[in-house]
Amino acid sequence: MNTLTETAILTPQSEGVISGEKRYQYKPGIIAITGLPAAGKTTLAKILSSESNLLALDIDQTRNQIFKTHDNLKLAEERIQMKAAYEENHRRAQQALQSGQPVILVATYSSEVSHQELKKLAEESQVPLIIIYLVLGNEQEIKERLKKRSSDQLEYSNIKTLRNYLEVKSRFKPFEGMPVITINSSLPVTEIHHSALTAISKLLIPNG
Repeated sequence: MNTLTETAILTPQSEGVISGEKRYQYKPGIIAITGLPAAGKTTLAKILSSESNLLALDIDQTRNQIFKTHDNLKLAEERIQMKAAYEENHRRAQQALQSGQPVILVATYSSEVSHQELKKLAEESQVPLIIIYLVLGNEQEIKERLKKRSSDQLEYSNIKTLRNYLEVKSRFKPFEGMPVITINSSLPVTEIHHSALTAISKLLIPNG
């Protein structure tokens, strides 16, 4: 059984999910892939964007492009950087949507303020908003994913220890008053992929 974090290094032949073939075309809309660190948000976004016209905008990658240093920050400094990264991600999304391209926004969206900014982006862009929330219920799996993340030189996120994870979890606010589709990211990747495709199917442009 392959998980989301393992799929990132699999070949198309071995898994049959990441093929690079643009099989799906979607109309303009926002797909927000949210959840706590190490839930597999980035990997799911890569899978969906690799097979479609969806533009994936990852908050950690955007932050890395803006700031050269983001390790060992004080909480106030961390919040300043994340605020700037969220704003830039939403600016890029708005530009893409204006050109007719649907987007995936990959971020924790841990605060009520970030929820309202996401809702505002969709309203101002006049496009549908689909929120996918990835969950991990097993603490041992969380530890294993964080361990893999800490050894990955290409990992953009600075949440690489259980202590960091628990700190983010302690201030995480669930979405309220907004439809959310929850997917268990401990499931086999093919099941997660199928659930995600079903969740975003209303944006799909029919063939022919």
